[in-house]
Amino acid sequence: MEIQAWVNEWEKRVPLVLQEPWDHSGKQFGRFARPLSGILFALDFSAGALNKAVENRANLIVTHHPVLFEGIHALHEDVPLQDLVMQALEQNIEVYATHTPWDWVDGGVNTEMADRIALRHRSPLRKREEGDPLCAYSSGFGVCGEIDAMTLASFAQSLSVSFATPSIVFYGDPACTVSRVGLLGGSGMDFASDALRAGCDVFVTADIKYHEAQFALQNGLALVDLGHYAAEFPAMTRALQLSQTFSADIAQEVFDEQENKRHSLMEE
Repeated sequence: MEIQAWVNEWEKRVPLVLQEPWDHSGKQFGRFARPLSGILFALDFSAGALNKAVENRANLIVTHHPVLFEGIHALHEDVPLQDLVMQALEQNIEVYATHTPWDWVDGGVNTEMADRIALRHRSPLRKREEGDPLCAYSSGFGVCGEIDAMTLASFAQSLSVSFATPSIVFYGDPACTVSRVGLLGGSGMDFASDALRAGCDVFVTADIKYHEAQFALQNGLALVDLGHYAAEFPAMTRALQLSQTFSADIAQEVFDEQENKRHSLMEE
């Protein structure tokens, strides 16, 4: 199987037409006509991910986040990320990024989050318009649904367990009761108003700024900040599982980058 054949199969299931206009998902760099020897899934392209791919003899790294996201006008070893790109090219390793197509596709990042929270009676936070051809792949943006009623503090504690992170941050009265939950992976505060319109008691996302939190709280919406890595990384295992449905004979692994995680002084 060539790497390009893997890309073709992936994009049948997670098409690039789902990406946001500002996004740069898809093939990042490399020669995709090469035979595929192995795949490493990682949230980000990093020195750790590259070293692991070399160790595994994998020549495709599938990341969630794009690599050279901003425009560049030179490529040289003085810039750490660019140096990593050149190292990967020298090792004949290609990189593909899933990003917003994997965020929005049904069965992707937000589905994984909803499964870990055990949401019932799910619907999109923001539905796609009826007749949108992309509805064949994505019913909308984010997820809202129901859980058994519990205090906000208990809910945050449960997420710390289900997302395997001690660095949960939450905003709101710890004793208030929550039962209707909205969620969106990554930096999702642009969708807080959608969570309010959906009648959510609490919105789960990442990268929450102080004044964004004040707006939400003033309007009766509690917040849980999982941290960007903790919210999105679990979906890389789901990506591997999807990949195995059409490339089961290829060695595949998920790489968990410890340095990129948000840590807490409360960690044991």
